[in-house]
Amino acid sequence: EWAGSFEDLPDWRKAIETRSADGTLWWTAHLWHRDSGYLDKYQSSEAFQTSQTAMALILLKKTDLSEFLSVAEGQNFGNEMMFGGGDTYRSLIGEYSHDTAFLPPAADGTLSFDRDYRGVPYHSPTRQLSGYRGEYDRSGAVEDSFSTLSPDFVRLLKLRPLGPKSSAFVYPNGLAVADLGFAAMAKDVTLINAELIAPLLETHSLMALWIWWAEKDGGLGQGRGFGTDRPITRSVFGGCHWKDGELFQSRRWMA
Repeated sequence: EWAGSFEDLPDWRKAIETRSADGTLWWTAHLWHRDSGYLDKYQSSEAFQTSQTAMALILLKKTDLSEFLSVAEGQNFGNEMMFGGGDTYRSLIGEYSHDTAFLPPAADGTLSFDRDYRGVPYHSPTRQLSGYRGEYDRSGAVEDSFSTLSPDFVRLLKLRPLGPKSSAFVYPNGLAVADLGFAAMAKDVTLINAELIAPLLETHSLMALWIWWAEKDGGLGQGRGFGTDRPITRSVFGGCHWKDGELFQSRRWMA
């Protein structure tokens, strides 16, 4: 019963935006969270409850919102590689560059919509990168994956890296994006400066849309090493959240 309900799922309103100590408004660009002891609970011999969830920011043309909601409702975003895990790039110097001096300008000065969800084009403002090169590379490269801005955003906002060893980008007034895991502040959370990108979205008639996914499991544990085949109840949830003026709108469903 618990696994099949919206009970105990995270409050998406609190997950979408926050303000830093200096008053800057930040939007969540990427978030992934798994219940503490997730796999250990499966290997217990007692009744258990556990869950995991993810959220990602995508950008849509305002005129495409209705179509996106129509094709998305009822779907399992976790099966459709919408959260960055399916496009983690391995990166060495020169393989993935954000230096705006080397990025060709867009012909019309807009963001490219090089991805689509069931036929509806969208732009992902962040990219997942990995510095891990396997056993053949002992250069001391970053082994964890991290998030950074898409080249389009870097170009249009005329951003620069914070430093030669940083995944953060800056503009004259401060940070544009921050991977909190890379900064050892919060694992698997990437924030983007809303006050910086919101005017850009308005200029190009775009909107921010957060896609959300969650999975809840419950039942009797399968014992050490998953040694039994006791049935486990699993429910998958999805949703979309967006702003209509100053108010948030939302749709949630069981997938």
